[in-house]
Amino acid sequence: MSSYTLIIILAVNCICTLAFLVWGLVIVPNTKIRQHIPGGRKRYLLLSAMFLLCPAAGFACYITALAAGRIFFRKDADLSGVMFSKDRAETFARADEERELNITSFEEAVAVSDYRSLRTLMLNVLRGDVSQSLAAISLALNSADSETSHYAATALRDELGRFRDTVRRIYIEIGKRDENCAKYCCMAIDYMNTVLEQKVLAGMEQKTYTDMLDEIGAVLYAADKSQFTPEYYGMISMRLTEMKEYDRAERWCVVGNSEYPDSLIPYKCMLKLYYEARDREKFFETMESLRRSQITIDKETLELIRVFN
Repeated sequence: MSSYTLIIILAVNCICTLAFLVWGLVIVPNTKIRQHIPGGRKRYLLLSAMFLLCPAAGFACYITALAAGRIFFRKDADLSGVMFSKDRAETFARADEERELNITSFEEAVAVSDYRSLRTLMLNVLRGDVSQSLAAISLALNSADSETSHYAATALRDELGRFRDTVRRIYIEIGKRDENCAKYCCMAIDYMNTVLEQKVLAGMEQKTYTDMLDEIGAVLYAADKSQFTPEYYGMISMRLTEMKEYDRAERWCVVGNSEYPDSLIPYKCMLKLYYEARDREKFFETMESLRRSQITIDKETLELIRVFN
């Protein structure tokens, strides 16, 4: 091949490469063709580099690949079996059988001498919802294994610190007494009861937050009585009963019973209250009132009555 022919080939190759580059970087972005061409600017830059480095052969390979794709692989997708729906599919994860077989009560596990297994158990508990396991975690504070007790102390410190800060912020919002007051009261009662019922706070602090729970209940009752569910009456009265505030607990039980006469929860709370207060007369009065009602008694209530008798 003469040098003159080679120069012509190189010149034509450069012109074609330049045209291809201009078409890819300037013309295509302003048309609808771009959405059908993957790679964007990087694709055209890399192809242009290949065309310059491989004169004629680069274009030949590119055109051959395009032709083969059009002939053999250009086919509309069969979407007859595909469903486009916003409904979420519920998936089921396979159970971890090895872990399930090793489950035991935390109270029993704390007493074991196998510190490695105890640490593994503690880490498994901490991976879950710690706010629901504070009472169990507190048992590990007295563990002979220093590392396990350190895990427990750290988890309790962080969770109780989060509890105090969250309650403080919600209490400030409740103090504004605006249109969102009832919503924040419900939020506070649910959240505070989760921690208070586990009795992981020191005595004085437990009483302080129980008094706050009682106050928030009064605010909710005044703001929007319709949002005061039977469960809320039960939560507040039980926490007050644990603090031996029997008169205040009884007030909530009586109000709850008057608001929801067909609910078992106020009756259960009164029975537990009079059981703790050792008030035999009121206990049997409540039991008789419950017997005359049409409310179905659950096993817990029957057991309470049996124990008291």
